[in-house]
Amino acid sequence: MYSYEDSGKQARILLPRTFVVALLFAVFALSFIVTPLWNLLPTAPARLEVLLFTLALGVIWSAVSAGALPIHSDRKGWISFAILLIIVIALNYRQLGSSIPWRGDEGIHVMRTIYFMNTAIATKKWVLLGLASFAIFIMVAWVKPRWSALTGALIVLGVLSYMLMSNPFGDRSRSFFLRYPVIINWLAAIVPAASSLFTNPYREVFFRIIPLLSATALAWTFQSHLRISNMAHRLIWGISVATMPLVLYYSSILYLEMPAVVLMMVVCLHINQLLYDDLAQLKGNFGWYCLILIGFIKETAFPFLACFLICRWAVQFLKRKRGGPGFGQPVQALGVQPSSASIGYVINELSVTFSVLFPMFLYLILRSSLADLRSFGFQLSNLLEPKAYSAFAQSYVDQFGVFLLLFVAGVVLLVKRKEYMKTSFILLVFLLDPLFHIVDSWLYAGYSRFNLFLLPLILTGTITAIGWIADWNKQLSLGIAGLTILISLVITPINLDGSKEPYWGNYNIDTAEHYYPYREALSWLSDHPGQRTLSAGLVYPYDFDFYAHQLGWKPAGIIRRANGDESDLIALSRAFLVAEKGNYQYILFHVFGADTPQPSDTGNFRQAAIFRNSAHILVIYQRAKP
Repeated sequence: MYSYEDSGKQARILLPRTFVVALLFAVFALSFIVTPLWNLLPTAPARLEVLLFTLALGVIWSAVSAGALPIHSDRKGWISFAILLIIVIALNYRQLGSSIPWRGDEGIHVMRTIYFMNTAIATKKWVLLGLASFAIFIMVAWVKPRWSALTGALIVLGVLSYMLMSNPFGDRSRSFFLRYPVIINWLAAIVPAASSLFTNPYREVFFRIIPLLSATALAWTFQSHLRISNMAHRLIWGISVATMPLVLYYSSILYLEMPAVVLMMVVCLHINQLLYDDLAQLKGNFGWYCLILIGFIKETAFPFLACFLICRWAVQFLKRKRGGPGFGQPVQALGVQPSSASIGYVINELSVTFSVLFPMFLYLILRSSLADLRSFGFQLSNLLEPKAYSAFAQSYVDQFGVFLLLFVAGVVLLVKRKEYMKTSFILLVFLLDPLFHIVDSWLYAGYSRFNLFLLPLILTGTITAIGWIADWNKQLSLGIAGLTILISLVITPINLDGSKEPYWGNYNIDTAEHYYPYREALSWLSDHPGQRTLSAGLVYPYDFDFYAHQLGWKPAGIIRRANGDESDLIALSRAFLVAEKGNYQYILFHVFGADTPQPSDTGNFRQAAIFRNSAHILVIYQRAKP
């Protein structure tokens, strides 16, 4: 099962089918069993029914989707990954330690991750026992396949027994578990949970390891597939990906999309095999497993998966129509009767569809049935809104930079080389993914977080263009790579202090992250314990719990909700009135504009401290002593 090739420079590992089944089921169980979505039902009989139904479908999905998988490892590849990781860390050094922003969703994901971290810490004996059981399960699946089903069943029974007796997740609402898929929060909790053994885990960098590694993996996957033999040359192109405005922005912020983008990138690079091979062949392709894992991470990846299945069904239909699996031989010549070939074809493609969509559909069914959350808004009239298309056009230039031109060149080359199905898939996703978001709400058109799912297509086309340029003139390829890095750094949304530009990647509505110097301001306030503090100037609250744990202090205040159309001056004047009536000693005021407001009447409050970064300003006002 394990062999070396090329004089020890390259290793090849063959993962047995039972081992792959065990791994897939472990991912499924973490997402839908250990995370107790089945326990959200109102009655015990309903919970039991959903649990058994979920378990049965999870076993079927794992068995249908898995096959023996060869894994190849190149020593030079790991060296280049390590070098690239060091460079990506250097590029993100300040961003990794920047404050948790107000607005956006990183604060939500951080607090969810903290919950899973604390659950793991509080039940660490059971977590260690669970990990040991999982290791045994994986080992049995490798060396004693016939015992793996029984071993897995016993472990699942033990996990369920513990959860039913202890109910470690019983203090959370349905919306907490169902608003987003949770598997990335589980993975993101590993580093802070482990760090709690040695230090305070409430450090921003500990919660941003997943996006950092994802950005590195994306750049490394890109450079590894360039048709360039020189490692330094490939590395420069890898750096160009890491400095792309869209990539650099999301390399240091905890969102769910970046890991999915890496999986999509691998799928795009294997797209020909994934479209043409039958199911048995697919199961030996690493890209296949990246494809079926996407549905566990983010439901907005649906357009990508749907486009794949559209192209897959079309290719397989044409393949059969032109002569079956041989693509040039009649079905009868292959020893297969037309009727049985039709049945086999349909079953094969239904199995592929099931493997690809089941994880996402199970999550969406549970979410729509058990929680009252925002659903997809289907408004075809949004397609007639011109602002949506202008926003997308501007976003492509702002977020992709020079890579947009290289992508266009790459698509032209793919057409000239008659790689029509690969080109069709890329263009279909590039068309339908934006339309998906426009139909939902045209206000989000061009939103940078949504454009992340276009990134694998951009990079796939770019690989083709760079290969052609490098074959023609390697020096020109290096020059373009250097120019790409330079332009990306010029238009980057990252400030020198690690904060990110407000409103970047938003064109019709503000959903961006706003970086305030929270750590510095709250550290100042923590030196004045026991004093009531009013937080003001925001249109909705900011959760201070992260810094409360980091500093060992929590401001005893409320959040002042201001109207969205209020100016800083009006919001501050109202804050003085609320603080006066509520007997607050301090006001932590968020300046939304570029300058600190100067009201004519501050009442009994005086400006005590100002904290600035390149994005925003926080001002602390203190009640004057009588």
